[in-house]
Amino acid sequence: MPSADRPKHSSRPAAILAAGGLLWLLLFGTAFYAARLPNNPDFTRLDVWGAVPELLLDNIAPLPDENAPPSGWQYFPQRLDLMLVAGAILLGATALGHLLLRLIGAARLLRPLERFVLAAALGLSAWSLVTLLSGLAGLLGQGWFALVLSGSIVGEAVMLWRDHSSQCESKGNSLLQQRFLTEGTLGPTAILVVTPFVLAMLLGAMLPSTDFDVKEYHIEGPKEHFLAGRISFLPHNVYTSFPFLTEMLTLSSMVLRGDWDRGAQVGKVVLMAFAPLTGLGVYAAGCRWLSRTAGLFAAVLLLTTPWVYRISIIAYAEGGLAFYLFASWWTTCLASTVDVAEERDRWRLYLLAGLMAGSAAACKYPAVLTVVIPMGVVMLWLGWRRSASETGRAVRGLLSPAVLYSVGVFIAFGPWLLKNLAETGNPVYPLLYSVFGGADWNAELNAKWAAGHSAPWHVFAAGPVAIVKDLWGRLLDVVIWSDWQSVLLFGLAPLAFWYGRVSHPPGAERSRRVLLGLALYAAWLFLTWWGATHRIDRFWVPMLPIVALLGSAGLAALVDAAVALPVRLSQVVRSLLGLFILASVAFNLAFVTSPLSGYNAYLIDQDVARQQATTPSIAMLNALPLEEGEHVLLVGEAQVFDARVPVIYNTVFDRSIFEEWFGEDGEDVPSAERPLRPADEILGTLREHEVKYVFVNWDEVLRYRTTYGYTDFVHPQRIIDLQRQGVLRAVQDPAGMWMGVPLEQMSESKRRELEVWGPELIAGEGPGARVPLYQLFEVAAAAE
Repeated sequence: MPSADRPKHSSRPAAILAAGGLLWLLLFGTAFYAARLPNNPDFTRLDVWGAVPELLLDNIAPLPDENAPPSGWQYFPQRLDLMLVAGAILLGATALGHLLLRLIGAARLLRPLERFVLAAALGLSAWSLVTLLSGLAGLLGQGWFALVLSGSIVGEAVMLWRDHSSQCESKGNSLLQQRFLTEGTLGPTAILVVTPFVLAMLLGAMLPSTDFDVKEYHIEGPKEHFLAGRISFLPHNVYTSFPFLTEMLTLSSMVLRGDWDRGAQVGKVVLMAFAPLTGLGVYAAGCRWLSRTAGLFAAVLLLTTPWVYRISIIAYAEGGLAFYLFASWWTTCLASTVDVAEERDRWRLYLLAGLMAGSAAACKYPAVLTVVIPMGVVMLWLGWRRSASETGRAVRGLLSPAVLYSVGVFIAFGPWLLKNLAETGNPVYPLLYSVFGGADWNAELNAKWAAGHSAPWHVFAAGPVAIVKDLWGRLLDVVIWSDWQSVLLFGLAPLAFWYGRVSHPPGAERSRRVLLGLALYAAWLFLTWWGATHRIDRFWVPMLPIVALLGSAGLAALVDAAVALPVRLSQVVRSLLGLFILASVAFNLAFVTSPLSGYNAYLIDQDVARQQATTPSIAMLNALPLEEGEHVLLVGEAQVFDARVPVIYNTVFDRSIFEEWFGEDGEDVPSAERPLRPADEILGTLREHEVKYVFVNWDEVLRYRTTYGYTDFVHPQRIIDLQRQGVLRAVQDPAGMWMGVPLEQMSESKRRELEVWGPELIAGEGPGARVPLYQLFEVAAAAE
């Protein structure tokens, strides 16, 4: 910390804080690193520690392996087009955001770095809406998108030139010099520390997707819109009716790249940018409300967290949601703390906060609960506080923050509600079916959806003891047991409440109020995840920027305490603290670049990577000899992004196309008892839709039956009956693939399900019994 920022210290409180803080880190670190990894149960973090030197060295100088796929920097040029198109989108969107900040008059109220980050936030949200509206109008054209982006860049360049002519804000120094290289060696050190993490994120993001949800809807929905040339309702994939801010960025990437496959990888690079943007955001917020040192700490804590890496290399919505969640809190705090010359200037910040909150909701529905509502409550409180001090303007003062905030929310989130309302009659489709209903949805589907996505109500009905026990267990899941957590976040966050109590910097009281608000918000985010979701671990990831800022305050408090100690003791404390942080960062870097954090063949030949990312079932389908216009009907299979042949499919939560085409009419008849339609009618339907093959993924059907549930109409006996009726003809071992596995190798739950539900699938007896994972059938009409 620079000497100018170093107020007077008190040595006794410093000694207590230093000793207590180091002891806490020792105890917490011991529990953290001894924990077994739930998603990688064969390992504890102590096991990973033993491999840290090898993992880090392998990133720099990997040993030659003749059996390894081709990889190395010679394949980096294969990725240049991805970075070029992604860079154009990010540059154009940021320029668009700058223009919008100028339009609402908020640009001049922000510091330079704040303006840059919030312009990127606003611009990416606006670009997503441009893509949505263009897609709905059937204008998914490369030229049109390029025109909007280039027009934004030119427009902002003109405005910057005008600004520069009147007043040079930088005063001869670059943004990097002003914001990161003014803390002695701390700024450059922070940049050096986070650079390998960001590089790993970039290289990982440029690989093809391997995650199920991503290939089922996050990039599959944009692919279908791209191929259709417009955005429309997809009744076979309910997930594509979610708000799709991040997925629209992927769709625009496909359009600009002119290819759905490479475009999806471009989209991953664009989404990866949310991580460094969030890092800049927490740095800027730390500078404003804590100190530049704390801001640098916050950026380092966030960007070295394995979870941030993981959501940056997988095209999930959580990366964008984390960014907009933090931006919503940030702009709400700005609206409540920034001194402005005129009340209208504060109104601009209320509107900006609403735009950020609406953008969070446009990433994912849960943000209505985690972002829109709590920030809206803050806006009502701000209005009440101001109305109480403005005689004669009570109503106006009370309502103006909430009204302007709500306008911003609707601008960013409203188009998604209107789209769903027009397509289904339900603005939040498929949610709240009992209130709004919804096209192509019914009570049975809604019950299945609710069972698969609702909070664990049985816990809340079990009594206070069970609730407290469950709450504590879930808290440990988040703080310690999550595979991709960092010891630095929750190890340092509890120490935030000692920030400024040793050094007493100017504005310490305001900083502690901000930190208290952060802590309350973090608690709200955890409690809503625990009590209102189905508790998938990545759903709590958007709280990480909030916790990183708390952790940075805790680290700053420890550093202040160390500085206040006698020289020799200070050196010891700082050395121990530095060693703990350095070791933790090294562990995190080794962990994120290991297979434990996801697909990490960073510099592999892209053609080989695409083969590795394609599932065996889809690879088999891609080898089928299909004529122009012919399709494959899929049963059970839903992660279809890599399919290069025309497929007809539905997700587990949608109406079964197989059941609708093959079963007799009558929804009042249970699926298990629903008879097959006559063979000639089935063949007529298949001929009408030009279906040549029917592919059944029994492995996925079994997985669904043992988790979410699956229609009882799909049954091995149905397939046998269809073959007997001459509708389907089995295709033996297509593409030279082995299609069966030993029964004993299947999970216990699947074995039990097979023995009770589908013994017809089991071939053989005893140790030699086998079960087909997939079956392929040719439609009889197509075979003749």
